[in-house]
Amino acid sequence: MTKRTELDQIEINLTSGVIALRFAMYDEDGDRKWHRTSIEPGIDVEAQIAAVNVHLDLMKKKPVGAETIAKIKSVAAREHTPEVIARFNALRAEAANAVV
Repeated sequence: MTKRTELDQIEINLTSGVIALRFAMYDEDGDRKWHRTSIEPGIDVEAQIAAVNVHLDLMKKKPVGAETIAKIKSVAAREHTPEVIARFNALRAEAANAVV
């Protein structure tokens, strides 16, 4: 078996629009570990995945490939409409102003 990192799961929070990603990382011997990250509406997808790849490199894992990055960017472009970004920013502002 070869060392690889695959996009295993995409979840979209319908309230906030946050996209949660789960990657499966396989070692040469077939052992699997997980890495999770999220893509908030309005953020730079490339920068977020670049940060993931830095983390994967530190863990001695294969990076997220260009084809997977393109798929993630496509999902984000489809889901993160201006309305979703505005709703996310409003929810974030509301949370910041909430009394704890």
